[in-house]
Amino acid sequence: SPRISTPQTNTVPLKPLISTPPVSSQPKVTTSGISK
Repeated sequence: SPRISTPQTNTVPLKPLISTPPVSSQPKVTTSGISK
């Protein structure tokens, strides 16, 4: 059971981390465009 829980935990954090950077970049680009 420990082996099964390990891969699941590693897979979950990797997905959110990858999705977070693109999402943060979008708002930043929009904010800079409004400021200009």
